[in-house]
Amino acid sequence: MTARLPDQTAFAAATPQTDAAYICVRVVDTLLREDVRACASRGELHGADAVPAAAAHGFHSDQQWLRVAHLGAATLWIPVTPSRYMQEWRLSRLPLLREEAGAFSAMHDIDAILAAFAGDLSVDEARLFTAYDDECRVAVEHRTASMAERARWFAQAASATGHALPAWNQRMLHYDRIAGFLDHPYYPTARAKLGFAAADLAHYAPEFQPEFALNWLGVPRERHHRSGGALPPNWPNFADVGLDPALARSHVLVPVHPFVWQHHLDGFIVEAGLDGEVIRAPRPYLRVSPTLSVRSLVLLDAPAWHVKLPLTIRTLGAKNIRTIKPSTIGDGHRIQSLLGEIVRREPDLNGQVLLTDEANGAMWTSGPSWATSCVATRNRRWRAPRWCRSPACWRKPPAASAWPKSSPPATTAAISKPGLTHTWRSRCSST
Repeated sequence: MTARLPDQTAFAAATPQTDAAYICVRVVDTLLREDVRACASRGELHGADAVPAAAAHGFHSDQQWLRVAHLGAATLWIPVTPSRYMQEWRLSRLPLLREEAGAFSAMHDIDAILAAFAGDLSVDEARLFTAYDDECRVAVEHRTASMAERARWFAQAASATGHALPAWNQRMLHYDRIAGFLDHPYYPTARAKLGFAAADLAHYAPEFQPEFALNWLGVPRERHHRSGGALPPNWPNFADVGLDPALARSHVLVPVHPFVWQHHLDGFIVEAGLDGEVIRAPRPYLRVSPTLSVRSLVLLDAPAWHVKLPLTIRTLGAKNIRTIKPSTIGDGHRIQSLLGEIVRREPDLNGQVLLTDEANGAMWTSGPSWATSCVATRNRRWRAPRWCRSPACWRKPPAASAWPKSSPPATTAAISKPGLTHTWRSRCSST
């Protein structure tokens, strides 16, 4: 970019912020921040006099424009305003303008903008933009559903009284639900839960705070590998899920998310060559509700315990499938142990920090690694009302007398105290 704009007040958007426009603005801001196709670094900054069509589209005479002329036959004009957060420039408002053969046309839609960015790319390279266009469409659909639910819920008086709920776990779910309506600060289409249809959100997404029961699969004991010795107090037996209790001698019950159960489990079992070895239980069991992570679920009848189940959706990008790699099951406990040792060594932290119990998890092995990743589980037990969120598993709070009397538990800000860097490095180098 050839110049830098002085600081000035951002222009208000003139286009109504429909869901599509909202996602479009977020995507263009990200294209600028990440300098996609060198749009920012090779772009040239101009005043409004360089864009004769600006006034016709309602832009002020002092609007600045980024001219991007290296993406193909057409020139792209992006109205920009300076930003101090994570990037120099952001989009002032829609539309972007496309100039070709002296004629200007407005681009309000993300598909047209992404096509312009794909410009002179080869077919194979342009497919990345086409695929992302599909993700943008899902983000718009899911935002529409989520914002409708937000309006419905916020119209109820109970939505404003989360702080008055009697139990810490109720308050946690309440605020997770509120957080679910907020977008990711950086990833523009985080609203998209790829793999879910819009109708699935009401059944499984935290914005809707649904309750549902888990499905269960009987897995041969020789294929089942468990870490940690604890299970929630209401974990089912074979009779609870409608199976012969005698199966307990040869099989172990594994929970399966109902979305995976309904849509993908049969295919996984057949491809893994386990058809006839594993047994589908006829009866769902264990009521749960999703947390903000979607795949981590609160056991409603034992809310100190969370179960993290693989889920065949993708979030924060089409490559980020929400299954669980077996190799990561022990990671939560490793980090818990590391943090626990740091806390014990640091006088200012000792007795002030409570960590969740991350020791428990399980997997079953056979066939492709992705099949195993779709039935692994991680269990987490909360040892205290949540002050911060840790990686994944099962949990349980202590009696009130267990809290330090001098001060509340330390927050993550305590990690910046002197001496911790040495402790962290020493511990990491010895493991």
